[in-house]
Amino acid sequence: MLKKALVIDDVPNSFRPVPLNEDELDSFHVETGEARDSYISFIDEITDKLRTPNIKLLFAGHRGSGKSTELNRLRRMIRGEYFTITFSVRDELDIYNIDYIDLIFTLMEKIFSEGKRAGYIRNQKLIENIHSWLGETTEIKLEETAYGMEIATGVKAGGGLLENIFGLIAEVKNHFKMSGKTQTEMRRKIEPGISALKNYCNLLINEMELSLKKENKSLLIIIEDADKLECGKARDIFYEHSGILSEVNTRMIFSIHIFFLNSPFYKNLESKYEKVTFPMIKINNRDGSPSKEGRDILEAIVGKRMDLSLMDGDARKLALEKSGGNIRDLFKIIENASMAGKSKKESTIKRDKIEYGIDKVKADYNRTIVDVNESGFEVTASALYERLVKIHRDNNKILEMDNPILVLLNTQAVLEYNGRQWFDIHPIVVDLLRDMKKI
Repeated sequence: MLKKALVIDDVPNSFRPVPLNEDELDSFHVETGEARDSYISFIDEITDKLRTPNIKLLFAGHRGSGKSTELNRLRRMIRGEYFTITFSVRDELDIYNIDYIDLIFTLMEKIFSEGKRAGYIRNQKLIENIHSWLGETTEIKLEETAYGMEIATGVKAGGGLLENIFGLIAEVKNHFKMSGKTQTEMRRKIEPGISALKNYCNLLINEMELSLKKENKSLLIIIEDADKLECGKARDIFYEHSGILSEVNTRMIFSIHIFFLNSPFYKNLESKYEKVTFPMIKINNRDGSPSKEGRDILEAIVGKRMDLSLMDGDARKLALEKSGGNIRDLFKIIENASMAGKSKKESTIKRDKIEYGIDKVKADYNRTIVDVNESGFEVTASALYERLVKIHRDNNKILEMDNPILVLLNTQAVLEYNGRQWFDIHPIVVDLLRDMKKI
């Protein structure tokens, strides 16, 4: 359970880089909208768009910007209107080798399991048909799986219809997480039946909606962590196979990286997806002057999680400045600094420890600016550094959206700010360029 740190030993746990859950929001959440886009509330924008039946909404922001916490806020606010199914592609699948087939299959699994658990899916014939389709399509012999062995040896009871369905689903997902031939073969078996899989999603959704209607509710599905996808994987799922996602008959929100909205292929998708952008918290204004509003909000976030007397004032100011407005980076800096302070038996976090924390995050960024060989996004590390130097030298705030910039946005070496859209190099990456004597 998250607690406010009152001594330095507690700081690392208080700055876990994970979203606030619904139970933690009242104690730890800080409203950040004014430092992102002062003209509109992101929650209001999403709830307004959700009035459209079957909408597919892209909630786009940088990794670590706070999207998941905002979605948790949303889920709590709309609980009386929607039954929400939420899952993370990072938790459920191999995010580095994900395929659209994996996503649609997992979508069907989550609708079935959550709908059944809540008592909204009772159509026995539909359940039997799903069981038959799974067995025939995947060609899995359940008795030969680990699940089947557990039943045979008495570790698990049973083997009823529902248990068999979940056993088959678990085995398919194990195949998806394996590399090489096993993974490819399972996808090859399912792909010819992908329309049937989508149809089962819709039949399950229809079954749920009939029950939810009696409660004056609708179904909403939130798919998180698609912002962790590599550029090519995001394009394949949300562009190349956008058709099948758009044919799933319910409201859906996808948490994606903001680079996707700046990609040239997104313009061809505006008829299939609505968007809400979630820019980074401003630490500076567009003219380069410090944003007091943004820095005050970041300090308030820190103050919710630790007694501010645990960090020297100049150390705190440096941490806020170098974070670039990225909450996760700010937390990493403070976590690293507090660990260093603890090891030296210090009772407060001093500036030199924050500098150490910054260097640790800087090393992480250095590892991301590398050659990219993804289809459609090929670019060398030297070309990325050349572009960073040019942005810094020209003081550009509006950028041409070519491959190097899309990759730099995805690595977060370049950050997007403000609802009116302008860009800047992450302050820690500016320091990296200086260390490399490129500027």
